[in-house]
Amino acid sequence: MSTRKMLRRFILPLTIFPVFTTLVFKFLTARIHSGMDAGLKAQCEAPDSPYALSYTGFPKVDARLCGIVAVFQTTMSEPAGLQFLYYGLGSGAILFLFPYLEASRARKTLLLAFPIAWILFAQVATIAFTLSIYLPLFILTGSHDRTKKREDGKITRAHAESLFFAVIVGYFVPSFGMLILKDPEVTALWQIFPVIMSVAAGLHLLIRRPSKLSAGSTLIQVVLMGIFIIASSTHFATIWPIIGDYAALKTLFLPSLLPLPASTSTGLLALDFLKWDLYFAFTSLSVATLWFTSTTAQFFGLLAWYAVAVPMSGPGAAITGALIWREAQL
Repeated sequence: MSTRKMLRRFILPLTIFPVFTTLVFKFLTARIHSGMDAGLKAQCEAPDSPYALSYTGFPKVDARLCGIVAVFQTTMSEPAGLQFLYYGLGSGAILFLFPYLEASRARKTLLLAFPIAWILFAQVATIAFTLSIYLPLFILTGSHDRTKKREDGKITRAHAESLFFAVIVGYFVPSFGMLILKDPEVTALWQIFPVIMSVAAGLHLLIRRPSKLSAGSTLIQVVLMGIFIIASSTHFATIWPIIGDYAALKTLFLPSLLPLPASTSTGLLALDFLKWDLYFAFTSLSVATLWFTSTTAQFFGLLAWYAVAVPMSGPGAAITGALIWREAQL
């Protein structure tokens, strides 16, 4: 293996992504201990707490769930927080879909074959931290490079259909149900949406058995185009009404470089936490897509795409556009 290939395949991913992991851990931990953890604990220990419910019947699990539910419920109690969650879940669908997409391919490494494990881990450890571990493994195992063995990257029609069914039933329905209903039990249910996605996909595959002769590449591109439209529409709908209002844009999108004062409301502390989580996740996945390029022209072309598409259509749509291009190459 040449020095250049060694650098690209092993050295760079083992250098870049651990930096993301470290930054994610540092920034998110700092925000948890800046007063957010105390605020969430107070929310769950209050005698009349609406979040301290018997979600599973197991006290220790329910206590853990209460804190997670309180993160989203208190964020939704803030106008900017609710708007940001709509934006994050609408534009960030690709962050959760990507591991399922890669696990649908004909040949995949065992480490990446069970997306339910990765996304359930993300529900506890955050999506940014999870992707900072998943993505270097994705590159180190060669899963990013399907140009020499195109059959390895093939997705059957049945798997493509199951992915489409899973993302609608398992992701969008629970996500927007949580935001519309604002009910703690629905928010708790959202935490297991990866299970719902996997069950939905599995049931579809039981009914529609996969055939190696039926290619699903066109449908996968249609699914990705749908994700692109949802993400870009969410971006437009959020940005356009406040495009000239810098203060509103800052409140909604810009996280604080330093942890907010402990006296800040728990909802705003949680919002700042979620902003950093989303931005680190978008950054990690967008950087990983640079490994899909095979020439210098493609590399700088993808960078130019991000420079234009991120402000125009949002990071989620920009990354999805890169994945549509990659799927066409496969």
